[in-house]
Amino acid sequence: MRRLLLSALSLACVAMACACGGAPLAPAPPGVRLWESSDHTTEGEVIVPGDPSTNYAAVGDYARWPSIFGDVARVQDQGPDPEHGEEKVLIVTKEGQNNNLRFKNDPEERIVRFHDTGGSADVWAEIAFLPSGNGGTRVHARLHADVHGLMSLFVTNNRLRDQRRKKLSSDLADIRRFFTAK
Repeated sequence: MRRLLLSALSLACVAMACACGGAPLAPAPPGVRLWESSDHTTEGEVIVPGDPSTNYAAVGDYARWPSIFGDVARVQDQGPDPEHGEEKVLIVTKEGQNNNLRFKNDPEERIVRFHDTGGSADVWAEIAFLPSGNGGTRVHARLHADVHGLMSLFVTNNRLRDQRRKKLSSDLADIRRFFTAK
């Protein structure tokens, strides 16, 4: 896998994984719901305990990602990009893949937003932390990945959809485990 909702969060691994093949997609883990909202965007939700603002703050702290997301080995904050109003963050996966992500979070709406800046794919994600109605948090995530250029000759839309679903399913399950274990 070369691309991450981002993890939510080696999202850049999605595009390259598509070209490599792989096993059929397993069903979503218990408590995780997934659906397609467009040709290139997969959405999902999970309910977790805790206050939405507190949970947003935890996931918005990139240094905590190795303890939240199972595929993240290391995070390096590369500082702000004042020209674009974004925070530059390098995510290194356990497979050794470097993902250069740019975050533009919305603390008022409690949404973590990022996009990948490299490769032959348009990859972005957002993770929203909303009240669940039962005192917990409804985590709603969107993962968009669309391959361009020469790579598009080798990656079908179905394969890309399956990789998005696999990544989002894994990340939402990781978020659920993290907040449930607290």
